[in-house]
Order: sequence, then structure tokens, then C-alpha cells
Amino acid sequence: MKNASLRTTKAQLKSFLGMWNDFSKRAKRLGANTRAEVPPDLLKPSDVALAAFDDLRQALLAPPILNFP
Repeated sequence: MKNASLRTTKAQLKSFLGMWNDFSKRAKRLGANTRAEVPPDLLKPSDVALAAFDDLRQALLAPPILNFP
């Protein structure tokens, strides 16, 4: 996840957002890109989308989310 990049298709973005059940408020800014009227291949991400993606990625990497069993 540390080196993950923003997804470039709606299917990839939906898959990525599926990992974030408890982070819906953070993921909401990216979820708008999964609507039916958005083309399957996403356009260049906005600064807001990049910031939301980085926020989600950092949340996944931070304790207690990422922890050894």
C-alpha cells in the first residue's frame, strides 16, 4: 500500500474503495468518481482526489490498522 498509486479505471477504484468500509467519510471524495456518468477510464485526478487517496493510504498504513498478529 505504501507505494500504491491512484486507480485509473472505475472498476479499479471501486475495488480500492471496498477496502475502506470504516473510512467512508475519507473515501467519499473518491467515491464520486464511480458514478455511472463518469467514463470507465478516469480523467487526470484532481488535487482533491489525490489528497483523499493519500489520506486513505496513510490511514491504512498507520496503527492499529496495519499491525502484526
